[in-house]
Amino acid sequence: MAKRPYRRKHGARQYALHASWGYRAALDAIALMRRNLNMTLERAAELSGTTVSNVTRQARPALTFKRGRWYATPHDTLPRRMRFLTPRGYISVLTTDSRDATLIANHHNAVRAYLKTENQRGLKAFENLYFATDEQEYDFVTDPRTILRVARAGEISFLDIYADEGL
Repeated sequence: MAKRPYRRKHGARQYALHASWGYRAALDAIALMRRNLNMTLERAAELSGTTVSNVTRQARPALTFKRGRWYATPHDTLPRRMRFLTPRGYISVLTTDSRDATLIANHHNAVRAYLKTENQRGLKAFENLYFATDEQEYDFVTDPRTILRVARAGEISFLDIYADEGL
């Protein structure tokens, strides 16, 4: 009996296929390669605690192979479920654009820097900015009073930018 070919569907509806530690590690390796253009896939995989095989299997659309070497593409459409800060606390949003994921991560870092130093400079870059998913548009929280209120309520955590399904 012939084996049925295995096909993996990509996109927001298939996020559950990727919601694993290996997928997160692959995304981390891709992010490292984008930040440091000279970094090899082997080094990025090592720093992310995964293997080259895992990264190429989980995140192939975010990679390109040229002159015998893997490179990260400038952006991709791999699905990511991320934690996003709202005036009521964190929610889980599914984004399929790496540029939106980068914005969310940079906002996350700006909030962390504000809570640590009370310097609002990082938050100013997100004023009047939003991103959109298939479902709706989301504004970035930049009001220091709102951030402090949410932080005092214990709703802000910086352990992981990626969200679990049940957030």
